[in-house]
Amino acid sequence: MIEKISGVFPGHVRFRTIASFSQYSGSDHPEAKSKLVQVGVYLYAFVRVVFAGLLLRDAIFHVHLSVKGSTLRKGMICTALRVLRCRYVVHAHAAEDAMFHEWVPNPVRRVLLWGLGGAGSFIALTRFWADYYAAALGIPADRVILLPNPAVLPPALPDRTAREGLHFLFAGRIGKRKGAFELIQAFASLPPEIRNRSRITLAGDGEVDAARDLAGRLGCSAQVSVPGWVEPEESERLLGDADVFLLPSHAEGMSMAVLEAMAWGLPVVTTASGGADEFLLSGRNCLLTKPGDIPELAAAMSALAQDPQLRIRLGAEARKTASGFRVELYVEKLTGLYEELARPVRGNVRMQPEKEDLPSAPAPALEASRKLRSW
Repeated sequence: MIEKISGVFPGHVRFRTIASFSQYSGSDHPEAKSKLVQVGVYLYAFVRVVFAGLLLRDAIFHVHLSVKGSTLRKGMICTALRVLRCRYVVHAHAAEDAMFHEWVPNPVRRVLLWGLGGAGSFIALTRFWADYYAAALGIPADRVILLPNPAVLPPALPDRTAREGLHFLFAGRIGKRKGAFELIQAFASLPPEIRNRSRITLAGDGEVDAARDLAGRLGCSAQVSVPGWVEPEESERLLGDADVFLLPSHAEGMSMAVLEAMAWGLPVVTTASGGADEFLLSGRNCLLTKPGDIPELAAAMSALAQDPQLRIRLGAEARKTASGFRVELYVEKLTGLYEELARPVRGNVRMQPEKEDLPSAPAPALEASRKLRSW
């Protein structure tokens, strides 16, 4: 997501990224995911954050958080930032309501929650997750900012009205949580007259070999393609070539893959996991199924396969919905949040810029925003 938004920010917001996990550090060494390397990457990141907190008092730290190991790593970083009295935002992308590993002791959890709770703002993707984190951290609801993921709309869409056959597309980590195996089972259960003129692509890392084996056992390997991880250029090609997007997840934060497919004008079959039904309405801009319900998933696929007009209508409405999450709107709100945190604080009140000072001298907020850094 950082790649999608970094080039859209105004000039006074400057980014410096610190990776705390080797998967995101750019390393392609075969040992990059070993525990020893992970510890080294994290310790280096922690030291960099602490030095930045000591030396750059005007910096705004933006901490991205997931679950379990991520909560542990980022909780320690946030605890250090709170001790150093730094200004920081916590941005939660969790797909599961399990913040900690079971083995993390309660005293350690309390310290980490104290660090996370010291954020100037806590960003959640949906109202479902906003309520969850407000309760989990014991913070006022007005400190939890609702900021759904952004969508980048392609300027032009392919003409899908006169195509031969049907291309179903799944994009995401292949495994149980995303419903990838159930999707293959649903495809295999389609009536022969539909399956024989259809194909399905499952793009993503994860249990790639297991997905291929399952397709073989179900007798549909000729129609099921599992290419593994694909580069962004290939992902865009697949989105343009697809007719239907499928993501029957058991748990989600707010799926970037679903938003991207909607931006490409694709009809989407997904679930309401993680509060997705806050912006998805089954029969209007998508088809929603229950997680793990293979017959219901197959029925949705069959309905779209047999009704081209339904596909076109749902795709058009999906595109309209995605336009409400345009990346420009996202960046505008996030920039405003950074500028709010950059304002000087007197006592317990963050100072607001005074309009009458603007002609003669920059207001405090404007001066701070010129120096603004986001970490």
